[in-house]
Amino acid sequence: MPLARYKALLAQGGRVELGDYGYPLIPPGHVLVRVLYAAWTGVEEYATQPLSLTPSGTVVGHTAAGIVAEAGHESQLPPGTRVAVTRVAEPLPGLEADGYAAQYAVARASSLEPLGGKVDPIHALSLPASLACDTIPAIEAEPGVDRVLVLGSGAYGSMVSIALMDAGYEVLTAGSTSCTPQTMGARVEAGQDTAVIVAAPGMALVSRVAARARLLVVHPYLREARVEATPGRTVKIHVPRGAGGCWRRLLGEYLARCGDRVKVMHELAVPPPLTGLHAYIIDLSGRG
Repeated sequence: MPLARYKALLAQGGRVELGDYGYPLIPPGHVLVRVLYAAWTGVEEYATQPLSLTPSGTVVGHTAAGIVAEAGHESQLPPGTRVAVTRVAEPLPGLEADGYAAQYAVARASSLEPLGGKVDPIHALSLPASLACDTIPAIEAEPGVDRVLVLGSGAYGSMVSIALMDAGYEVLTAGSTSCTPQTMGARVEAGQDTAVIVAAPGMALVSRVAARARLLVVHPYLREARVEATPGRTVKIHVPRGAGGCWRRLLGEYLARCGDRVKVMHELAVPPPLTGLHAYIIDLSGRG
């Protein structure tokens, strides 16, 4: 049985601390997940910044993998099911509601995907892979787009770059941790043959580059992203929600290309800065 109180990483007014968290209620359509692996990415690191909007006391962590410990009414995921987060729930876990950087976490069942086999550390990054796969159809639906500018080179930015290159697009990335070969210069601008993907918190203010693009794709956790549209033009915006069908294959390809940008931690603690990395995977598999 889950503990009456358990350990979690909690937002505390512009910083994150390890603390105790009470046993949560499990609403209908939700499950209690014993977290085996939780990811710490740029989304979580943003919660440590002074201007973070994450309410104090919120459990951080927007993506993870684990095993269903208890099932709420109408959840359709029985205890023992191995799952990964592959869809964005509302309110946003780890930002607007409690997330997954904890021994146990309540999750909306519809945001989870059964794994059917062993849970591996890389499954903690299933959500960015699923978001990347969900991005491709939106770009393919725009006629005339053959170039994509990816602003941000963390887990999601790198995964979406890989998926787009596999689909035959010219991809240029901006970011210091890119593990894909095409890196854009400072003078690159978007045009009507271009889609722009905002993939990192530091890229949230998008002005003239995105304003002239045909399509702007914004990571769902970057709701503060703003665009100064070119006069007389409307910028089409797409926010991916996840569960794109290629995510399992994309995770494997990402691990092969970018595995050196992911580091596993074997304790529940606030990681060091991500400098040079895409993510830390917090290994909780040995904790009860």
